[in-house]
Amino acid sequence: MIMSGVTIKPSQVVRDLVVVDGDLSLADHVSHVTSFFHLRQLRFIRRSLTVGTAHVLVHAFIHSRLDYCNAMFAGFPVGQLARLQSVPTAAAHLVLGLPGRASVSAAMYSLVLLL
Repeated sequence: MIMSGVTIKPSQVVRDLVVVDGDLSLADHVSHVTSFFHLRQLRFIRRSLTVGTAHVLVHAFIHSRLDYCNAMFAGFPVGQLARLQSVPTAAAHLVLGLPGRASVSAAMYSLVLLL
């Protein structure tokens, strides 16, 4: 598209409130939300924190990102929802110090009681 002699190229990905890609699948937004950067950083200091403190930090950094504009995830494909669910599962493993293959269903319930 040319406006006033300047060529404007369309972007493949746009970030406004969420990251929107060209086909409106929100796959780039899911990739952005499911970044495990903060969890990896918290893992380094986890031994120095109580369970309650670790839970508050995970809630501030991780759950706030998942909750933001979460209504847009209604009707999402199962594969995308599974990617989103992997984040709170990994967070529960980190906060409670569970081994990698341990079930977190009951453990996540105990985290809810901490709030």
